[in-house]
Amino acid sequence: MKKYFLIFSLLAFCKVSAQQSSANLTLMPWPKSVEINAGQFRITSEFTVNLTGQKDDDILEEAANRFLQRINRNTLAYFKQEKIELNQSLSSSSLQIKVDQKVEPGIGLDESYQLSITDNGVHLSAPTTSGALFGLESLLQLVATDSVGFYFPAVEIKDSPRFGWRGMMLDVSRHFIPMDILKRNIDAMAVVKLNVLHLHLTDDEGFRVESKVFPKLHEKGSKGQFYTQEEIKDLVTYAKERGIMVYPEFDLPGHSTSWFAGYPELASAPGPYEPGHRYKVKEGASMQEAMQVIMKSALPTLDPSKESTFKFLDQFIEEMSSLFPSPYMHIGADENNGLAWLENPKIAAFMKQKGFENAEELQAYFVERMHEILSKHHKTTIGWEELYNADLSKEVIVQQWGAIGANRPNAMEIAQKGNKVLISKGFYLDYFLEAKAHYNNPNIPKEVHPNILGGEAALWSELVDENGFETRAWPRTAAVAERLWSPESVNDVDEMYRRLFILEDKLEENGLNHKLNSERMLSALANGQDISAALKVLTALAPARGYGRLLSQFVAAESKKYQSVPLVAIEDLVACDYKEAWVFKTNVEEYLQNRDDLVKVRLLNQLEEWNLASSKITQLITKAPNPKEFAIYADRLSKVTEIGLKSLKSNSSREQSEEWLKELKTFKQRGDKLEIQILPQIEALISAGMKN
Repeated sequence: MKKYFLIFSLLAFCKVSAQQSSANLTLMPWPKSVEINAGQFRITSEFTVNLTGQKDDDILEEAANRFLQRINRNTLAYFKQEKIELNQSLSSSSLQIKVDQKVEPGIGLDESYQLSITDNGVHLSAPTTSGALFGLESLLQLVATDSVGFYFPAVEIKDSPRFGWRGMMLDVSRHFIPMDILKRNIDAMAVVKLNVLHLHLTDDEGFRVESKVFPKLHEKGSKGQFYTQEEIKDLVTYAKERGIMVYPEFDLPGHSTSWFAGYPELASAPGPYEPGHRYKVKEGASMQEAMQVIMKSALPTLDPSKESTFKFLDQFIEEMSSLFPSPYMHIGADENNGLAWLENPKIAAFMKQKGFENAEELQAYFVERMHEILSKHHKTTIGWEELYNADLSKEVIVQQWGAIGANRPNAMEIAQKGNKVLISKGFYLDYFLEAKAHYNNPNIPKEVHPNILGGEAALWSELVDENGFETRAWPRTAAVAERLWSPESVNDVDEMYRRLFILEDKLEENGLNHKLNSERMLSALANGQDISAALKVLTALAPARGYGRLLSQFVAAESKKYQSVPLVAIEDLVACDYKEAWVFKTNVEEYLQNRDDLVKVRLLNQLEEWNLASSKITQLITKAPNPKEFAIYADRLSKVTEIGLKSLKSNSSREQSEEWLKELKTFKQRGDKLEIQILPQIEALISAGMKN
């Protein structure tokens, strides 16, 4: 009996140990199946890798060697194996990698992998190259430490993505993003198993790719900021080596001013044209006046009534197809009100000749012609949701984004009617929402439909330039990546944040500059002074959510709209999520649930630290005039934290609590560029006190 009791106890201990260690795993995105066992495999200088796969699988071989370099850099183990080569038959190697089929990145591949770690070694198997690359990223995230050194915990992972299309759309037109930043972004995408990079290359503000067939497109449409064809080819290769497919977007028929700078004959109205902001709103106009301009202006639009237009586009698409081998190309087809067509007598006559009753029907004609051109060049057409109609070819992919005021079918309805769908609605990073909003995106259907390919995080760059691009993109994109990879049942927000903030540091270690850039900009604003207090204040703030700042930009002075104006103000460097604010939120929730005195002490300490830091900002601006606006929000934070401290330290009357709540409401005003991120938690503490 004692024997059986001992065996049962040991099994129970192993199971409990496994459960306890699951809280220490930092995998993101979380795998489909994880079995955690007792044990570990130590990483020492003797660590070696054996790679088995199809001959000449260069992507696999290079990825394995990058893995070895990265793990060597992280552990300083100084491996005796200098280089990994395919099919060397090293049966005694620590890590055995076996891949069945050599593939290049694409949609519809088997991206699954299996990972087995025991005390005796590590085994990674995958049916394709892509699956192996994703498995290697998981293995890197599993590296753990203790007092002895580095190790892999014993686990069994069986993993595959929920959606095959897991992308990121980057707008490099409104503000040009240099190539080195794009490559760092690709590295980060690979870490979280994103497999598609969608480049929005043209818009009113800029035409960002070299055309040798029509050179005036980039010569006159980019203000000198564009990617050469060699740079594009290099970027596509760089992404391919990391399991990512790149495809372009050439936005038409609207959003097209930059096309007309060099070729005005393509436009629906005579020029001249210069790349720049599409809406001409007078400085100081009211928001109502600005919205009138936005809704009722005849904006620069391509002329679809000329056959010469489609001949031009046919030649252009042929040239771009050689740069982007991906079978997909995006034509935009969004936000065209059609007024430029209706105001052109020749186009109106063309519509009458064709029997088109409105601009929507002419738009559908344009989309159909573009689809024919892209099909000719072996490209699948993608467009934003405005191109959808009942007669749209089922070969066209619809990208849902949630056009304002639009009454269109949702993603599932479009999918059920036969078109494939990509979802970006709820994944707009430039809306400055917290990661949790993207993570539990209600637009992702619970039921997987074969026509819903997946989705893309979208970062539009009206308010993003090279200075803050990485801060705006990361780490929130990792939350989107998990939503698109992991099962629907993986949806615990607090658990997501626990892993997200660990991943954030790992991304920075891997070369991303999302935290470094923010600190660098803040240091410049502070005129070289100590920024430790300012950094602390930032952790309680957030950018104003939504498009309020973008709308205010429309009525700003022209000197503030130039693309050359650097976006380096305090609102440009503050992140959308901070670990400190998340910890404060979880502490408040815990305290309100059980009134634990230890938790109360943690809350008091956090509030006191923020209060002290905010009091130092006034001194900072005496030698640095630029952060003066920052001081306004620091002063608000000081008052918010003072109220929070008083509410925790005393049993306040109902009247006092109501006064505090009333005062707190004054710290969030229309037109604010920043928000006090911890304000809702302070309100919750006070409100809960009133109920007791």
